[in-house]
Amino acid sequence: MKHSVATFEIPNVGWDIGAIAFGKEMVAPLDVTMASWAQFRALVVSTGPLHEAEVPASRQKLKANLALLSGVKVPDDVQVDIFYSGDERNGFCEPQGVVDGERKLLGQALKYDESVQGFLNAIFFAAALPRLWSRWHGLAGRDYTLLASGAALADILKGVRAPNPSEEHWPPVGIRIRKKADVFVVACLAYQTGYGLYDLSVELRDGRASSLQFQEVFIWDGGVFY
Repeated sequence: MKHSVATFEIPNVGWDIGAIAFGKEMVAPLDVTMASWAQFRALVVSTGPLHEAEVPASRQKLKANLALLSGVKVPDDVQVDIFYSGDERNGFCEPQGVVDGERKLLGQALKYDESVQGFLNAIFFAAALPRLWSRWHGLAGRDYTLLASGAALADILKGVRAPNPSEEHWPPVGIRIRKKADVFVVACLAYQTGYGLYDLSVELRDGRASSLQFQEVFIWDGGVFY
């Protein structure tokens, strides 16, 4: 199925990334986040291969769809590939970017516009896609869910004896963009199944994303068996 840019109408944010002052943080509006996520799911998440034999076709579809993803560019020297581990019941897939024979996570090989959509996609690649492209044991270390709304956080905390988030100075829900020295930090509160809450973040410097960073926020359980 082919998609056009018009298929995904992302609302106007109303503020400029470049206008964020040093040390200040903005939370992406929920409607913009959800519209961007819908586009990401349709263009990226949907291309994940269910079987190893599907990898070549998935690779071509992913490469074509990246050209339609808002705020993202594939550098000319980057070859898009998909690493497949395990089988359809157990394991994980990993999109990769290959440059001069060196492999890295695709999210770190791409170039992101200095825009809300570009920065949202950077954290989607780093923090959301690994879970959705994983199966059973492959979920270990990848089972994070980004919390974009207060309702999502409240649902996670049902039955949990947790302190008042405002009193504990927890990060606010939603995807946050902060100006820090010569980088932008894109972060989001997230739930890891069986463990608790973390703050996940990536740094963007000159349009390139760092590896995913983890910070504990509130841990209440001992884990989960995959």
